[in-house]
Amino acid sequence: MLIYNASTFGKELQFDKLDMSQGLSNNWVTCFFKDSRGFLWIGTWDGLNKYDGNRFTNFIPNEADANSISGNMINAIYEDAGGNLWVGTSGSYITIYDRNTEHFSRLMLTSDGIDRTLETAYCFFKGKRQLVINRHRA
Repeated sequence: MLIYNASTFGKELQFDKLDMSQGLSNNWVTCFFKDSRGFLWIGTWDGLNKYDGNRFTNFIPNEADANSISGNMINAIYEDAGGNLWVGTSGSYITIYDRNTEHFSRLMLTSDGIDRTLETAYCFFKGKRQLVINRHRA
């Protein structure tokens, strides 16, 4: 992944390469989002990554921890008005990251008992109060 940084016109362009050697969980980037606090959130095929400009914090699923992220393939990232991150993952989950508790909670998009491991969840907000969720079967 390349990060572009140019503050004014006429200056030489600067690109920084970010990959697994710097701490990214996987080199296959699926999405990214800059939040209201200036952090860059990067979704990959192997987890969610928070980049503060110097180092990465990785969020990887852990079945033994109910407060961990729900899927390893990240498809969408969005921040709500309260500063919480909504993360679309494989397996038909939306995972919500609460900044105050630093925990994830899982919102399952199906309750019919059908295996959804090949489904992907995408989410985005339309306006301030309307959440749109799309599921796609691979």
